[in-house]
Amino acid sequence: MNQNRTGEQEAVDNVIDFINRIDRLRIPTDWGRASARYEHIGAKLADATLQRGVNYERTVRRRVERMVDEFPEAGTTSGLLRVLKKVGAPTMLQMAAGAKPHTFLWLAKELAAREIDTVSELTTFLSDRWHANSLRRVNGVGPKTVSFLKLVVGLDAVAVDMHVLAALKAAGVPPCDPSEAEQLLTLVARRLGMSVSEVDALIWQHQSMALL
Repeated sequence: MNQNRTGEQEAVDNVIDFINRIDRLRIPTDWGRASARYEHIGAKLADATLQRGVNYERTVRRRVERMVDEFPEAGTTSGLLRVLKKVGAPTMLQMAAGAKPHTFLWLAKELAAREIDTVSELTTFLSDRWHANSLRRVNGVGPKTVSFLKLVVGLDAVAVDMHVLAALKAAGVPPCDPSEAEQLLTLVARRLGMSVSEVDALIWQHQSMALL
């Protein structure tokens, strides 16, 4: 160990070594979060709501893609609320009533209360850090969910989940909390000349494929 390096510098170097070992050619160009390519409010809220604590490929992707196909009118917040009134959140999300359908419904209501109807308007809203953080008043929405929403609308962010934490562990980084992991990946991105969302996506895609 180089005694002249701080622990942070060592951690950054370790993560960069890990990223440089990723075989990027194995990752399909369209491999990413399910709702990222859709201008569909319902899909993006479902993506962010469902991703917590589950196997993403088995649980989230097919539900998000099904929502786009079966409920095109839910592409705006106003349309989403009309569909929710007809069929309910559990039906839209294909799951029993519980915390996640409740969060999905109340996120939609929160956007409506703020007159956010389109993905473009949501992107503008989320680009203001304090506006974005206000969504954490919704029960079930934490920092990771907010960061995830930023990612799926195309903003620069990192959603620290089990894939990111597993990658940091594999890279030899000491245990850290999500805010420390986010700060670390921001430094890594700066060193690599990438956006932090590009670093997040590369790690997430690599780790997701490793579980298939």
